[in-house]
Amino acid sequence: MYRYGDATPFPLDDNFIDTLTAITEACVALFHADVDAEARRRKAHEVREHADQELLRLDALQDAIEQTVKAHLPSAKPSRASHVAASRIAGYARTTVKTARAGVIKRRETAVRLAFGDQLGAQVLDAIAAFSLEHQLPKTRWTMRWSCDPLTGKATTVMEALAPCSLATSFIAEVPDALLWSSTFQVGQLEPGLTLELLGKTGWLRKKRRPIAQPLHRYYITEVEMSSDYAMFILRRHDKKPSVGYKVVMRDDDDSAPTLSPIEAGNTEPGETLSLSGDSAVSLTSLWNKIERDLHQLRGLRSKMASARFNDEPVDRISEPGLIAEAMLNAVAPIIREMRLRSRVPGELVLKRDLDDGRREELYVPRRILEAKYSTLPGKHKRYFESVGIGGEATFEFVRREYPMGAAKQSVKPPPPPPPKAKAPIAGPRQAKGTGPQPAVAVNGTTERPLSPPAEPPPLPTIELTPEAVTQKRADSDAETGTDHRAA
Repeated sequence: MYRYGDATPFPLDDNFIDTLTAITEACVALFHADVDAEARRRKAHEVREHADQELLRLDALQDAIEQTVKAHLPSAKPSRASHVAASRIAGYARTTVKTARAGVIKRRETAVRLAFGDQLGAQVLDAIAAFSLEHQLPKTRWTMRWSCDPLTGKATTVMEALAPCSLATSFIAEVPDALLWSSTFQVGQLEPGLTLELLGKTGWLRKKRRPIAQPLHRYYITEVEMSSDYAMFILRRHDKKPSVGYKVVMRDDDDSAPTLSPIEAGNTEPGETLSLSGDSAVSLTSLWNKIERDLHQLRGLRSKMASARFNDEPVDRISEPGLIAEAMLNAVAPIIREMRLRSRVPGELVLKRDLDDGRREELYVPRRILEAKYSTLPGKHKRYFESVGIGGEATFEFVRREYPMGAAKQSVKPPPPPPPKAKAPIAGPRQAKGTGPQPAVAVNGTTERPLSPPAEPPPLPTIELTPEAVTQKRADSDAETGTDHRAA
């Protein structure tokens, strides 16, 4: 079991220190390919721009020649030597310009093709293969297909890995002859004495469906398919010739109960599907657990990457390889940031691993070693490594800012409600308590009646106003509110 530097459980079951080093090297190679691709794109743009200008000059030359000889071209049948010469000059000009245009276009396409070339695609493939053959990104989903050729008896194992960053890779594993899965083998070599209780028809006169013990330990495993939501294997009575058998489905989406379907000799379509339970289901589950365990171990034998796709496009045709590196760093950014927070040694990323006898092993990598790997990249590419935590800045400074790639979206709080609008002031002196209802007041051209005062309002101070002060105050209030007391 792996743990963070503060001994809290780590979410992955492999040595992420090695994975992080390999990711850094792969992303550095992809960013270098991106720099190379950008230079190639600039060169191709210059080639296209120069060719377009040359084509415009050729068109202008043809127009100039046609305008010059236009006055000497006959309106009907040529009757003069000048007419014939002008016609020939116009024809030669068109032919010459057409040939010249074709040559410019051909040289342009050749130069653009050479500018990109095949080396860029090979560089991207090599970078992804160097990482994927030994490591995997977190939360990668695997699909494995194992089958055996009945003529040669040689087994083939194909694996497909789909990372959460939309990077899909496929591999071919070469299984050594010394291993069990290098060719077909009998079920008894994994699960001795495997017998299932299956319904069958028995009896001489009246056929009745009764449980029949079906021994399967002598059947051969000829095909296996396994993914996160589907698991299946096929059993055959013989491995060298067509024979009867069974298709066993252990997992199919939400259906967790194993099912079994008979297969006729020379046919790949299964027959009636039977759901298994009880001892039969337990026996098949025990066999499948051993098959699944061995297939997971075969992932370590992948020796050749057959293909790689990013966002459903072959990676050797990606015009911007840096996008793949950004996606890979984005996939591991949350783990790296958590390691920064939980590593107790400054300048290091630390993991611990539990061993036997109460011992614990510590694994670490200095950040300066990772930083040296991408030190030759331009600044705009360095920032991707620094933003996920592979940088030299202090951790307390790093955790205070958000990284630009894959940062968790902050919940958007609704804006606070606007403050209640203040009621328009009412012109005139306040009415004393107990003098009856207040009259309607015209505010902005609309007659409104103010709300009744509360039951027990606080006492208001007595303000002594002279007639001159009342007149001045009323004039000031009218100027602010636009109220005309004469209209009211």
